[in-house]
Amino acid sequence: MSSSNKNISLVVPVLNEQEAIGPFLDAVQQSCMKIPNCQFEYIFVDDGSTDASASMLQAHAERDPRIKLILQDNQGLVAALNRGLRLASAPWVARMDIDDLALPSRFSIQLALAEQHPEVVCVGSGFMAIDAASRVLATRHVP
Repeated sequence: MSSSNKNISLVVPVLNEQEAIGPFLDAVQQSCMKIPNCQFEYIFVDDGSTDASASMLQAHAERDPRIKLILQDNQGLVAALNRGLRLASAPWVARMDIDDLALPSRFSIQLALAEQHPEVVCVGSGFMAIDAASRVLATRHVP
């Protein structure tokens, strides 16, 4: 896998998170725009949602060919992630929850690190926990 290939499969499990879909897609789009020539594919695995999550994601998928929507009966987080991972076609896979918001520089920083260190096969990051009003509750820095 060449780190110079800047294609990313974003695997996202979903279960009853209709209110998070719009903000999530907006935040990820901002991240994607920070990486020249980067191609994202979005793999949403709806794990048996009973709210409008699946229909909302289907509407987005009809407008955006980068979005793949997989519907399955509720099998749990691990099964949803494994199914999404099997469908990923890009050399780099990013994993996010639908209620996560990525900082605009997240993917560009992670890909730059991978390019600088071709021996790297996995990149993580710290995080900020925020409340509904976007107030930072906690920050976690990791190597």
